[in-house]
Amino acid sequence: MAAIPKRAPGAEAALRGAELDQAAIERAITALAADLNPIADVRASAGYRCQLAANLLRRALLEYQQGSTAELPLQVT
Repeated sequence: MAAIPKRAPGAEAALRGAELDQAAIERAITALAADLNPIADVRASAGYRCQLAANLLRRALLEYQQGSTAELPLQVT
């Protein structure tokens, strides 16, 4: 998105304490959109960067969900 890493507090809050199901993933992705204000430049539009971030979050959470076990709960701090 930019040169400086940024947390997504809305997406984190949407996941905190929630069971990792499809509804929680969609809530986190919706909240992520409010957390982001990406730049637009010759490499990518702001809309593309937002969609990319949403896709990366969805993929990470789905991969975690498919490989998670009871011993490794999702910890959002």
